[in-house]
Amino acid sequence: MAEKISEFTCLVRDMREAQKLYFDTRDKAYLKKAREIEKRVDDELQKTFGWIKNRQPAFVFLFPAFSQQFRLQF
Repeated sequence: MAEKISEFTCLVRDMREAQKLYFDTRDKAYLKKAREIEKRVDDELQKTFGWIKNRQPAFVFLFPAFSQQFRLQF
């Protein structure tokens, strides 16, 4: 279990680094790399928790009146 957490942490670290490099340089290669790693992160989350495709944004739960007022549908 600890090994999986460590691998996941490194994956997220690599994703954030590629994202930062992309936003600093706007180099499409970094964007492609960030998207590839983000897909791997999402796949790991889906395997572990099974909630990625069915989740709603947090503000729907935190601010339900706001969501209803503006008729936000998810």
